[in-house]
Amino acid sequence: MANQNKDYICEVVRASRELSPKERVKIKDTQDAHSITSELAASNGVAIIIDVDYYALLQIHNEKATPNKDYSVVVIVDHNGEKWTTGSESFMRQFEDIMDEMSDLEDNTEPWSLKVYGRPSKNFTGRDFITCSVI
Repeated sequence: MANQNKDYICEVVRASRELSPKERVKIKDTQDAHSITSELAASNGVAIIIDVDYYALLQIHNEKATPNKDYSVVVIVDHNGEKWTTGSESFMRQFEDIMDEMSDLEDNTEPWSLKVYGRPSKNFTGRDFITCSVI
C-alpha cells in the first residue's frame, strides 16, 4: 500500500548495494538513527568512528519543514546495524567521494573505518562544518 501522507514523502534515491524491501523500509525510518550533527555537538569535538556496512541517500519532501521542504539525507548503517544520519552537504560530498573510491577497491580486504568530525568554517565565523576521512 502506498504512503497516503503527501505532507511527508521519503524515497531511497541511491544505495551502496541492493536493498531488500525490509531494508528499504528500515533505512527510510530515521527516528532511531544517531544524528551525526547532534553526536558531534555532544562529543565536544571528539571525532566519531563509523565502521560502514552500507549507506543510502534519501530524498525527502516535508511540507512542515522550514525553510526547505525538499532536502537530502544520507543514512549510514554500520556493521552493528546502527544507523547514522546527516543532511550536511559538506559531509555528503566528501562521503560520496570516499565511497566511490572504496567501491572501486572491491578486492581490497584491508579493514577501514570512517572518521567523522567538524572543521572550522571559512565562510561562517564561529561555526563548524561536518566532514569525514578514511582511517
